[in-house]
Amino acid sequence: MYQNLLALFLLLSINLVYGQETRLETILQKGHSKFVTCADFHPSGEFVVTGGYDNAIILWNLKSGKEIRVYNRHTASIWSVDFSMDGNQILSSSADQSIKLFNTRTGDLIHSMPFPKDDIRQAYFSYNGQHIIGLSNRDGLFVFDRISGKLIGNFKKEYGIGQYQYKRYAIQYRI
Repeated sequence: MYQNLLALFLLLSINLVYGQETRLETILQKGHSKFVTCADFHPSGEFVVTGGYDNAIILWNLKSGKEIRVYNRHTASIWSVDFSMDGNQILSSSADQSIKLFNTRTGDLIHSMPFPKDDIRQAYFSYNGQHIIGLSNRDGLFVFDRISGKLIGNFKKEYGIGQYQYKRYAIQYRI
């Protein structure tokens, strides 16, 4: 009887030791189902956000390579993603003609800014973080207030002096 208990104990011990080493844990990482179109690094360097043709925005942990969160609020391809300077918000632009602002930690949608008339191509935070700048495929520049999400101004390129007007606006309002 003593020998049987000892043999059973040894078998269980061997199973525990070797069983843990050979056990595989499966974690489903979906990733993007179509091409990735844009990416941006978090200011801390620990994370990266990507957007793609699958309408998804995904936040990744760079050390582990694992998905942290998926933001599925756009209905068309993602053209650009941008972290705020403090890393607390993610800005995205999409072929659905909208700019969306997300809370990085919770994934909540803060603002959805429909883009007027022209197709949106890129959206960025201003240098001081107070504004959101959207660029259209027709050389238009749209400025939104980051807090309220309201359109502040619409600036169109005039072919003779378009670049000068953008620079003048940027200097005047320090964006």
